[in-house]
Amino acid sequence: MVRDIVLGNQHLLLNIDRWLQIRDIYFPNVGQYNHLLGHAHKIAVLEGKLLSWVNEDDWEKQLAYHDQALITT
Repeated sequence: MVRDIVLGNQHLLLNIDRWLQIRDIYFPNVGQYNHLLGHAHKIAVLEGKLLSWVNEDDWEKQLAYHDQALITT
């Protein structure tokens, strides 16, 4: 499966898919242990009594990196 955003340093690597679900967490060394094994780890936002999952269609998603940098917005 394609990972649209890759974030990491020497000790932690996160792979995120197009629905903003974390698919891979490598820690304590990149490439050593994948703690999610590709299973989706969803993110929710809770405001008062409203709960919204970020991967739902009503969220506007725009996945991008800054120009010539491995920094995502």
